[in-house]
Amino acid sequence: MLRKYFPIILTLLFLLNIPVSKASLADNLSGRILLQVEASGEAWYMYPGDNKRYYLGRPADAFTIMQGLGIGISNSDLEKIPIGLTNYVDDDTDKDGLSDRLEESLETDISNSDSDGDGFSDKDEIMLGYNPNGTGNIKIDRSFASRQAGNIFIQTEKQGQAWYISPVDNKRYYLGRPDDAFTIMRELGLGITNYNISTLAIGYYISPENPDDCVNCEENGPEIVFRTAMSAIMRGQKQKALTYFVDEIKQGIGYTFDSLDSEGLYFFGNILSSAKLTSKTDTSATFTTTVKFNAWHNDHIIRLEKQEDGTWLIAQL
Repeated sequence: MLRKYFPIILTLLFLLNIPVSKASLADNLSGRILLQVEASGEAWYMYPGDNKRYYLGRPADAFTIMQGLGIGISNSDLEKIPIGLTNYVDDDTDKDGLSDRLEESLETDISNSDSDGDGFSDKDEIMLGYNPNGTGNIKIDRSFASRQAGNIFIQTEKQGQAWYISPVDNKRYYLGRPDDAFTIMRELGLGITNYNISTLAIGYYISPENPDDCVNCEENGPEIVFRTAMSAIMRGQKQKALTYFVDEIKQGIGYTFDSLDSEGLYFFGNILSSAKLTSKTDTSATFTTTVKFNAWHNDHIIRLEKQEDGTWLIAQL
């Protein structure tokens, strides 16, 4: 049904100069945690979903971003990935080298260093690839694990526990709480120069439940304005959406909206809503998304400009 709108939308997009994306340093750093060694050690997560860097500022922000960008995974698939160990900031009741919070996620006994009573500590069994809760080896699939490198997974069959798969060793590290996430990013981070990191596009995490909840976003900045405008388009709120455009293109955008019914507006807004912030200055912000139809695909650019009164408006769609 929605395919009928592609000729209209593609005609609109072809009126613009659409650049072709190219590979960059981001491809080689996908999934890594980066630390700015020439600054104050600021940490960033290179999200494989869009190859943009997300700022991991305070522990709470790091935890929110890591969980928000996570992918659902079943217990059976997660168990194929070996467990990585680090120095978690947490209690270790049985003094076996595993934090209580990690043991709770693995369902081992926090008060017994040898949960299955086989004479080997839980930590030793995990390090050697054995099951700390019973007999035999853990069924590791290293090929599967390597394909997941850089991802963050959320256990959908348990209580939403989050794990980071490090590209360094293809092991999973438990993101138990904000301090744990902060510890992991510091221990597994890769140093990067200010120049190299400046070439990587910045991503901003916006809560899907609340567009105004944007970690590290400027209040009333281009990220929130853009998301709010796209939300209005998708909901068929034409007049509200038009308030987020500069006067010079408002009439033309209005004609575009009028050519689409509510279903078409949702389709059009949904295409644009996948755009990510790729560059930003004090007065301009550029979002880019890839528009695909069969074998055809190109990058589409949306540009916002800061007005004299301090507000941000869409100047190119």
